[in-house]
Formats: sequence, C-alpha cells, structure tokens
Amino acid sequence: MAVTNFDVQPFSVLPGLNAINQGAGAMHTRQQEEKSLVERKMMSQGLANAIQSQDPDAVFQFVANNPGSMEMASKMTGFANEATKNSMVNAARSILMGGADPGEAMFDHVSTVMNEGGDPTQSEIVARESIQNPEYGRKQAEMALALYDPEGYKAYKETVPQAPEYTNVTETADGQMAGINKATGQFEVIPSGGIDFSDEDTTEASAVIPQALVEGLSEQVAAKGSAAFESAGGGKDGIEAFLKVVDKATEQEQKVLMPKLLKDSFPNASEAEFREIEAAATSGKTVESGLNSARKVRSEQRRLKKAKGFQDRAVQLLDRILASDQVGDVTGAVEGRVDFRLSDAEAELIADIDEAQNILTADNMDLMTGVLSESDIKLLKNLSSGGLNRVRSQKKFRQDVKQMRDRLSSQAVLTTDDRAAASGTKPNQRLIFNPETGQLEPAR
Repeated sequence: MAVTNFDVQPFSVLPGLNAINQGAGAMHTRQQEEKSLVERKMMSQGLANAIQSQDPDAVFQFVANNPGSMEMASKMTGFANEATKNSMVNAARSILMGGADPGEAMFDHVSTVMNEGGDPTQSEIVARESIQNPEYGRKQAEMALALYDPEGYKAYKETVPQAPEYTNVTETADGQMAGINKATGQFEVIPSGGIDFSDEDTTEASAVIPQALVEGLSEQVAAKGSAAFESAGGGKDGIEAFLKVVDKATEQEQKVLMPKLLKDSFPNASEAEFREIEAAATSGKTVESGLNSARKVRSEQRRLKKAKGFQDRAVQLLDRILASDQVGDVTGAVEGRVDFRLSDAEAELIADIDEAQNILTADNMDLMTGVLSESDIKLLKNLSSGGLNRVRSQKKFRQDVKQMRDRLSSQAVLTTDDRAAASGTKPNQRLIFNPETGQLEPAR
C-alpha cells in the first residue's frame, strides 16, 4: 500500500502533525508571496500614476509614504549605475537650489551618463527641451528631486515661498484681480506676483539652513556653507551662496585627496601609467572633469596593453608558420582538408594556424587603430578572413601569411611603460602636458 503524507503510524500522531504543519507552512508562504506580489503591483501602479500626474508634490507624498517606491523608480528608469543616478539628483539640485541654467545642467548630466556607459537618449531629449523652455527643465528637476531625493525636495520646498491659491478669481472695479484665498477663506486682492511679503518677517526663519543641505558634508565644509547661507539671509540667495562656498570647499578637499583617490581607483596602474593618469586628472578645471580625463587615459592605456599582447602573439604565430618546413604537408586541396596527423611537427603547425585564425579577428584588428594605418587595418581584415585557409596552395598560403606578418609588424605598439622606458623617464618623475606638442612630458 502506498504511503501518503496523511498516513499515521500506529501509536504515534507526530507524522500526521508534521504533515499538517508543513502543509500549513507552505500555504502561509504562498499567501505571503501572493500578498507581496499584490502589494508590489499596487505600489508600481501608484508610482506610475504619481509620475504621470507630473505633480512633484504628489510624487513626493507617494515616495514618502512608500519607502520601497524610490528603489522601484530607479529600476524603472534604468540608471546605468549609482553614479548616473547621483548625477541626475545633483543636476536637479543645481537647477532648483543653485540657480543653474536647466539646459546646461542637464547636458552636464548627459556627459556623465555617456562617460559611465549609459544610454543618454532620454536625458538628451530633456536637455534640449530645457534649452528651449527653461520652465520645463525646472519642472523636470522638481520631479527628479521628489522621486530620487525626497529629503532634498523637502529642503527645497522649505526655502521656496509658496504662493497662495485662489478660487473665484475676478477683476475688481479698479482693475485689480481678487479671489478667495483657499488657506484663509477670505476674499482679497491678489498681490502682484501672487505673494505679498509686506506684512511677513521671514528673516529669522529663512536664515535657518535646512539640515538636509549639510548632510554628508565634512564638518569644515558644512560650517563654511552654513555661514554663507546665514550671511546671505537664507532663502534662494542663501542657497546660492551656500552652493558656491560648498562647491569651492569640496573641490579643494577633493584636490588634496586626489592622489589617494586615484590610487584607490586605479590600483593596478604601473608607476609610468599612474603618472599619466595623475597628469590628466590634475589638468582638469574641476575634480569631476579631471577624473573623467583620468578614466579616458586609463581606458587608452588598457587598450594599448591589449593591442600589444595581440600584436606580439599574432606576429609570433605567423613567424612560426612561415618558418615551418611542414607548410606544404598541411596545405593544398587534399592535405588542407585533413586535420588528423601522425607527425608532431605537422600537428603543432596546424595548432598554430588555428590559433592565428582565432585571434586575427576584426575586433582585435581595431585595437591597432592609431598604430597602423587605416589601409593596413582594412587589408589585414580582408586577409585574415581567408588567408589562413589551408585548402589553398602552399605558395598562395605563404604569400598571404607573409603579407599579414609584414603589415601587422610594420609599427610596434608602444604602451605607456614602453614610452617611459624609451624616453628615460625616471620613477616618480612628474609629467606635465605640453600644449605646443600635445604630449605629456617630464617636468623640468
């Protein structure tokens, strides 16, 4: 008789209880999973509705009431990494609290997205529209801040006086506009600009810096920024003064820490490579632009290393193929179709030919850009597609292999270390950029 989970052994109720408990536990787990799925769907729909409303206050309220929605929004947006998300937040802050031009700030964000390997298409659309319509750019900045930095949005709203809302607006006999103030319920003349500051003393309140602005700053930078905010009387002027001081102080701090930052960022760079990286970083007008330059230099260094490895190995294989006296035994209409060999020399030769075919790819040929001419690279790509085909005659095979070897070795790839050794640069010697030659040269 088959035993099921509901069979109870004689004189013991434990197996039955265990089965019931396990079944109840599985049911509870499924219920929890279904509940979680429903909650996520509801949160996703609510988030989408808030975003579609284009009301940053509604977005802020939703994110504040649903802590998990901010991470959900980041995934929906598809940021390349945390750096691109932070760039978006920083752009929004500079637009709303720093007086930055919306179009320029968004194009700075586009540059960061491109440098981080992300897709800048949507950001470029917003940036171009912001150039034409700055108010649109400000609205998008409010949406971004409310969505990805609710605390920053709250701080921004605290510093911006809110205009009263009026209903039943009508024109008075003397040509002024009047309506019912929704906050007070009183019918009153609407002040020019929508807000009347004449009877309101905001000096003391506006001079208190929002805590969210100084979070994450060092004690020294926060103190300098707070003093600038208070000296300017708070409000928009205070924020502009705060950002100027903080940007300058932070920039100075980062420049002091630049060598350590570079060491941590590029730990595998040789001494010569690091000197190039450091020279690029310190030549930038800002720390961020300097780091972007350093990353580009490091990317080029790695490309040249890879190109040198490819060139050395490919030339070595082609030299060995040309030097072999077994080429006639492994090429031709008949011999070229046979892979099985009793001779070790023939087997080794075929292995070299196969490896050469595998590494002489179009992508590897592109690594030689800047070393070989475009015409040489194009010829090598054409030759590599069929030049190592063993079915060809021995004469044609050798001719193509020799042409590939000669073209590929016509100019040696020089890495940063190679150039440093050739120029006699000493260890730890500082390099500077020479604008006349366009080269990095040892400082004199």
